[in-house]
Amino acid sequence: MRTLSTLALSHPSSVASCNLDMENLISDSNRSIATYAITTLLKTGNEASVDRLMKTITGFMSEISDEFKVIVVDAIRSLCLKFPNKQTLMLTFLSSVLRDEGGYDFKRSVVEAIFDMIRFIKESKEAALAHLCEFIEDCEFTKLSVRVLHLLGIEGPKAPNPTKYIRYIYNRVVLENAIVRAAAVTSLAKFGVCGVDPTIKRSVTVLLNRCLDDVDDEVRDRAALYLRIMKEEELAESFVKEDSVYSLATLESKLVAYVNDPAAQEVDFDASSVPKISRAQAQQESARPTTLESITASVVSQPKASAPAKAAPSAQETQSAYASQLAAVPEMETFGSILNSSSKPIPLTESDTEYEVDPSSGLPEDTGYDDEYQLEEVELSAGGDYIVPTYCSFESEWEKLDGAANAEEEFSLSSMASIKAACESLIEVLNMEALAGSDNPTSTAVHTLLLSGLVAGGGGKVLARCQMAFTASSGVSLRMSVRAEKEEVSQLLISAIG
Repeated sequence: MRTLSTLALSHPSSVASCNLDMENLISDSNRSIATYAITTLLKTGNEASVDRLMKTITGFMSEISDEFKVIVVDAIRSLCLKFPNKQTLMLTFLSSVLRDEGGYDFKRSVVEAIFDMIRFIKESKEAALAHLCEFIEDCEFTKLSVRVLHLLGIEGPKAPNPTKYIRYIYNRVVLENAIVRAAAVTSLAKFGVCGVDPTIKRSVTVLLNRCLDDVDDEVRDRAALYLRIMKEEELAESFVKEDSVYSLATLESKLVAYVNDPAAQEVDFDASSVPKISRAQAQQESARPTTLESITASVVSQPKASAPAKAAPSAQETQSAYASQLAAVPEMETFGSILNSSSKPIPLTESDTEYEVDPSSGLPEDTGYDDEYQLEEVELSAGGDYIVPTYCSFESEWEKLDGAANAEEEFSLSSMASIKAACESLIEVLNMEALAGSDNPTSTAVHTLLLSGLVAGGGGKVLARCQMAFTASSGVSLRMSVRAEKEEVSQLLISAIG
């Protein structure tokens, strides 16, 4: 059963032929077998069987160990995304098991499942946040309390009624340990900074002032910091509203090039050419070895058999490594800074060309014959050669570029079979960053794709709002609005699609 359950993750249709036999195992006296049978059926079944299986699961959750509870919750987590129409049933189940006794791993898996529902199923957000608020009222795990408070700080200010979350958050300031209190102060401050209601801002200010008398210095310092931030909009934009950071791999490569180029040091380092990425992407980058470590390593030791394999470098890190290596070549200095670099090496000569080599020295012999090579045409694309994907807060940046260069055009993408396919094609052609999860359409009929990029060579920022509608008869209709710091950049994007 364990093997079938694992196989169902990648080949559910193949395992579905065993569904009738697995139905009989649901009532097996061995709860381990029954658990695997139900979770496998959840992966291979259809929407009509969900209600019946969920009732069965609810009945014996109290009879199985935490290890198997985690397996069940993971299956429910996948099921939520597979059948979003059943989100009410799923959320009711998850909230009920969240109140049951259990260890950290079990509770964490339930919280992660609810987080996924908030992220991918918008209709469940309000109810899911309410359940998480109830959970932290009596949560014994500090890490989970901090994570929930962080999420409330992000989603709460955007909710229709933000005040109902403030009470739960401030309760943590009064009743919890110092770590949770500090997280609660940060979450509370976001309601004052990001909220649009001045009444809420005044209420948050009063609550933060009370935190200035906390016995823990971390709590006091955070309260003082956010009280200052709430008074200055510029600080609020930098420390709270801005959800992006510089790409450290790219920043590192540009700094290395800057330090190695005496001519470039005559002017200040230009950080505007460094693209920004989301904090989630930054966390993924930090888990990899830095570009500098990759470049300066002169001897690579053979890994031991027991050592885990290192993750392959990302495309961004590869580009940064190439840029640093080229910057170290003195003959390349006169060409200036690198405009762009491919993420994969492209051979400039034929890989099967034969050379006559001197056996004693290993060097090519002087004798040989002249040959001619045909130079292929090089086509520069708007995305891959000029634009670097960069993360930003779309709405705030869009407003900042209100008076800048802009362009708008309508296109008929008749060859596109769906809005999802159109989104993937636009992202690939323009090489821009999709923001706010807009690369995953929630509707098959209409959708808006939000894109952000940084144009190499001093072209500045560029944003695109792509409004799409799909019909089976005419494919995808696209209206693309572009705002950029320079006029030629906005026209570049329009021409890339046209």
